[in-house]
Amino acid sequence: MPPTDFSNTLGMSFVRLPAGEFVMGSDETVDALRRDFPFDDDKRYTDLSDEAPRHRVRITRDFFMGQHEVTVAQFRAFVQGSGHVPESMADGTGGYGYNAAFAQDLDRKGDAFDGRDVRYSWLNPGFAQGDDHPVTNVTWHDAVAMARWLSDK
Repeated sequence: MPPTDFSNTLGMSFVRLPAGEFVMGSDETVDALRRDFPFDDDKRYTDLSDEAPRHRVRITRDFFMGQHEVTVAQFRAFVQGSGHVPESMADGTGGYGYNAAFAQDLDRKGDAFDGRDVRYSWLNPGFAQGDDHPVTNVTWHDAVAMARWLSDK
């Protein structure tokens, strides 16, 4: 492990985070979530059940984390350099996105956020983004694949 902060071949800066403890999770009940977010699907509430209970987590050794979010340009370099097909594109379900055609008076949810749709991916989240913006619609599996690719370089 490098002794100090460093940058990688894509120009991503990493900082050392020391070992330690933190509290993780939530004590929100499904009923409280339903009350606070009445227009969400029931599945969304039950999907959050693995967030409970709040518990103390101990990280036993230092590790490095990116100082900034992964940008669109950095993710593009990974996709082009590795041949990885992001999950939102590979599984045919699409990603999440912003629906610019949203009409508040016609939508019971009350926001322009769209659920999974093939129109959306890291290439098109439904809004304009430049190469220096944080990449969106990246799954945990996509992030792990990028980390492995960077580690192998």
